[in-house]
Amino acid sequence: YLQRSVTSSDERLAEHGGRFVNDFVVAEVLLGARPGVNRVFSIAFPDRASRQRFFSDPRYLAVRATWFEPAVRSVEMLGRLCAD
Repeated sequence: YLQRSVTSSDERLAEHGGRFVNDFVVAEVLLGARPGVNRVFSIAFPDRASRQRFFSDPRYLAVRATWFEPAVRSVEMLGRLCAD
């Protein structure tokens, strides 16, 4: 399942010009507001419009509702950098 899910995610991101930049499994949180963090990843898009298209794509929203939302307790955006 995991490999199929990552491959599918990569393909959907690529359709919108996006890509995974980093993906980490966290063994220990030394400092932070949420000590239970166990996964950190970053995604890059060429511009703000591409990012917005991806996150509003009905296919992404369906996958998120099925797999992400039930499995993830909280999300914290560490930063956002936009060239445009």
